[in-house]
Amino acid sequence: MASHHGSNHRPGRNITRQISLWADLLADLDRGAPAISTSATEMAQDVPRQLRSAVNNELARRGCPFRISA
Repeated sequence: MASHHGSNHRPGRNITRQISLWADLLADLDRGAPAISTSATEMAQDVPRQLRSAVNNELARRGCPFRISA
């Protein structure tokens, strides 16, 4: 079993990165990508519940009209 003692592992930074990546993906899907058959609405179902509010805030900050519904 691997240990993270002494590493620079920071959970807060990881959460921020996850929020940013989800926002990137959903914004791109909302704009439309012909090669991708999944919609932003379908993909939003996979966003962890604890991140949804923060992802919506990030989408708003970026000027993206898409929001994850509750």
